[in-house]
Amino acid sequence: MKLFRLEFLVLLLASVLVVGCIGGGELQDNLYLSVIDANSSTFVAGASVTIYDIDDVLVEERVFEDNGTISLYLPPGDYRVVFNASDYDGFESYVSISGEDVESVEVSLSNIVSCVEDWSCTDWSVCSNGFQRRSCLDAKSCGTNEYEPSQERNCMVIPEAECEEDEECDDSDSCTVDSCVSGNCSNEAVQVCQSGDDCCPLGCAYVNDTDCSEEDFCNSAADCYDADNCTFDSCLSGSCSNPQIVTCKDDDDCCPTGCDHTDDNDCVVIDECDNNADCDDDDDCTNDVCASGEPRECSNTQITSCTNNDDCCPSSCTNLNDNDCSCSVASDCNDSNECTIDTCSGGSCSNTNAANNTSCASGVCCSGSCVSPGCSLGTVESDCGQNTSCMNYTCSNPGTCEAECVEVPFEDNISCGTGGQLCCEGFCVERCNATGGCTNPTPECAESTCIYPGTCNAFCNLTLNHSYCDDQEECTVDTCDLDNGCEYAALDEGTSCVGGVCCDGVCTNAICWEDSQCDDFNVCTIDTCFLPCTESAECYNLPIVICTDDDDCCPPGCNSTNDNDCT
Repeated sequence: MKLFRLEFLVLLLASVLVVGCIGGGELQDNLYLSVIDANSSTFVAGASVTIYDIDDVLVEERVFEDNGTISLYLPPGDYRVVFNASDYDGFESYVSISGEDVESVEVSLSNIVSCVEDWSCTDWSVCSNGFQRRSCLDAKSCGTNEYEPSQERNCMVIPEAECEEDEECDDSDSCTVDSCVSGNCSNEAVQVCQSGDDCCPLGCAYVNDTDCSEEDFCNSAADCYDADNCTFDSCLSGSCSNPQIVTCKDDDDCCPTGCDHTDDNDCVVIDECDNNADCDDDDDCTNDVCASGEPRECSNTQITSCTNNDDCCPSSCTNLNDNDCSCSVASDCNDSNECTIDTCSGGSCSNTNAANNTSCASGVCCSGSCVSPGCSLGTVESDCGQNTSCMNYTCSNPGTCEAECVEVPFEDNISCGTGGQLCCEGFCVERCNATGGCTNPTPECAESTCIYPGTCNAFCNLTLNHSYCDDQEECTVDTCDLDNGCEYAALDEGTSCVGGVCCDGVCTNAICWEDSQCDDFNVCTIDTCFLPCTESAECYNLPIVICTDDDDCCPPGCNSTNDNDCT
């Protein structure tokens, strides 16, 4: 691809450009264009230019002269300039023509183009708060914005006519040009540095406008400090210039319009939302969430789950699994269950159970499910089980939802088996009878006998024979214990017996078996049964000789000083 350099020479004249003639002459050209081959530095032959206004309406088509230049006049405004030449890629640029005179400045732009920006814009928005806006996109995605069109412009909603003559628009400001234009007052700021008009416009100084104060003359940028961090302060030809900063740059104490904290750390973080309600996008099928973080931003993710009563029917859902969805035909309500009847009525699905015992793939329909019946044969020796000597098995209501295996036991007390067993509740069991079946347990003092012999109710009854344990001793209680056999418990000491009293389970003629039986009713003797509960037992009553308090006795030789029982 051949590259070419485009040079734009925009000459802003020092004299006022007025639509019409100036001093009887024609309007002066205010745009000069030239095309030069970047490789040979020669003018490109046969090049042409097409000029469109900001609304893409064709304004001018020209062919470059032999010297590779074009000069023409354009009314004030924004223009798109498109260059074309044989064997060259097209190139376009944007240029603004000002209708106000300022200091004569020549601007020469040169660019060796490898990627040609190709901008297209949406229509201008309606006028709001004095501005119209639009969005522009570079179709070539060059990543540059040298020729990016303006995306904002001033506008004015035309009210009813407020004037007929210029004099009606006098705002008493000598630095405005007061005029009545199409019924509306215009008070445009004077921008021409001209002595004797009682105005010192912005950018003028005493050197080129004696209406300005000599003190406003600047020598350096320091003289032009305006205390605004978002202006670039400079001194040009003795006059201050304070244009707005438009570049997003960290740490310059300025956050220009269009910048934010992501590309300029001088900008504050602006949250998009405070809570979920701020993120409502009026779409029932999105989850609207104000995400935490910095800044807080809205998230509106599509709902994909089938949930009842959330006012959303995702594309993968039906009325069967989400009552927010509607149906139109019965097939929309197919629940893949052969045992339900699927219907659509009023946009809602209904899946009612088919009649019980309706045939289905696995058997019959029962309560809306296809099941295999519990049994299908209705005869003895069925698939419910093998008959036994005391039990038959059969199938009730075979092949239906109510099918079930039924046990039919034989009558009780019918003989079964080969060992004298009986049928009892459908089982062949052993029971005791009159001839046996009860084994005598240990100890020997116990006996086992058969109750209801030869029937299903027969059982071995165990009895204890206490008389078996009689030891012929009248001072013992003789019993039969199932675990320990015969047990002999001695009667209480002193229990009367034929030969006297019981002592340790034996009948003796002992005269005493405890000390209380030797009481002589004398508080000053110690009464003792010596060798108690034996044939040698005797009572002793020894006198108290020791002076002891609280024994109810005052022995000889004691007194109240050593025995409180003495008075």
